[in-house]
Amino acid sequence: MHENEAHISDMELAKLQIEQHKLDIERKKLHVEQYKARWSAFAVAIPLLVVAVTLGVGVWNQNQQNRLAFALKAAEIIMATDKPNVTHEKAIALLMLFPGQLPPNFAKSFNPISVGPIYGNIPRREPQRLLASKPESGIEILRIWTAAYPSDDWASELQKKLTPNPSIGRTATGKPVSAAHVKR
Repeated sequence: MHENEAHISDMELAKLQIEQHKLDIERKKLHVEQYKARWSAFAVAIPLLVVAVTLGVGVWNQNQQNRLAFALKAAEIIMATDKPNVTHEKAIALLMLFPGQLPPNFAKSFNPISVGPIYGNIPRREPQRLLASKPESGIEILRIWTAAYPSDDWASELQKKLTPNPSIGRTATGKPVSAAHVKR
């Protein structure tokens, strides 16, 4: 019986080793399945992450474009004048109306004193029309015009030519000096 028990014990040991080997194979299969599952999760998660990043960048880009468009429109609004003080006051007003949408230094960055008066598009037709219709008041028209637009060179030059020179009794254009030509 002793020999029979040893034989059973050897047989059970062999069965136990076979079962252990099967268990090792199953563990390896489980490990392979876990590895596949991880890669499958990555394969699904990575495109979803790319889509989320793309959407986030698109929303951020649109927000930046909207902010820049708003700032550009605000600049157009404040620059729609030829008076630097009005420009500065409009900038301050827009900054007060839309505090979070414009940079905090929006109005501070423009100094109206450093710019001085802006005479970009001076309406010259009106004084020319007046000069043609009332030549006897030419000096007075030009005096008023050059006071209003001191940087307007053509009016200053024309005023010099029309101003009488009492020492020679004639204007710069050669006309005789009359009482109407004498500077007041």
